[in-house]
Amino acid sequence: MSGDAPPKSGSAELFNELSFRMLSYLEERLGVTQLAFEAREGCDEDEAEAWDRRNAPRALPKDLRAFYAAFDGLRFSWRVDVPNRGTVTVGSIKLHRLRDVVQVDFDDADDDRSDDGTDGGARA
Repeated sequence: MSGDAPPKSGSAELFNELSFRMLSYLEERLGVTQLAFEAREGCDEDEAEAWDRRNAPRALPKDLRAFYAAFDGLRFSWRVDVPNRGTVTVGSIKLHRLRDVVQVDFDDADDDRSDDGTDGGARA
């Protein structure tokens, strides 16, 4: 795919650098036929501070705050040609927009295990 790959947008180029050249690596793999990359423009500091206020006393870690300053979420997938099946999506990464990120308290959450440690099943 490396010969016919479209030029990367500014956000794709930045993601490529931050992800240890994952986009370039996949473009060069035999059989990879489609790379789809979509990133949203980064959040401003006000949006990150608003998230911190809504989720106090927790706050976004510095590295995650820096990520959201560059990208307000992204989607990335790749497909390959599989004999007798056609083109199949074999990999996908999705990182939610900051406004959709919610705090999860694992310490206080009920888990899906019964008293004997077995899986108690899904909750409605």
